Amino acid sequence: MEFTYGVTYHACQSCAGKIHCAQCAGELEEKLLRQPGIARARLDLNARQAWVSGTDEDSVIDALEAAGLFID
Repeated sequence: MEFTYGVTYHACQSCAGKIHCAQCAGELEEKLLRQPGIARARLDLNARQAWVSGTDEDSVIDALEAAGLFID
């Protein structure tokens, strides 16, 4: 199942300075893909969106939290 979330914050120095970059999004996508139950992940930090496919929504939310992403 694919889930879409609005990203409200990521706990990195660039995001704290309101500077979002593709490199950070790529690193976060890789981090999400290493989490159990995650099949696909795509982030657009400038648009503040996350699209994540996983076995169930609880696994997806756990993976997002483990990556340091806050969602709405």
